[in-house]
Amino acid sequence: MTHLDALLSQPLAPVADNGFSVKVMLRVQREQQRRMVLLGFAITAMVLLLALLIPASALTQLAAVPANLNALLVKLSGSVQFGIAIIVLVLVYLYDRKLLQF
Repeated sequence: MTHLDALLSQPLAPVADNGFSVKVMLRVQREQQRRMVLLGFAITAMVLLLALLIPASALTQLAAVPANLNALLVKLSGSVQFGIAIIVLVLVYLYDRKLLQF
């Protein structure tokens, strides 16, 4: 058994792959960068949509008195715009998860 362990613990001789592994690693890096750019655009779009849809009066109330956070959240929970923003956020998350599978 020790002879087998000694054989298995030795490094394997390098295999000539004519640059195949380098090409694969570059492709993986490009895909990761593409995914990060797409995710960045999706998050930016979601934040812009959220900024356009949340009523300005709700944001000014939040900025005026931090203690109004509960009142703001109650007001936003009944807002159609806030619901749309949450749906967009969930869709961005699901899109990101789908990209990870490939």
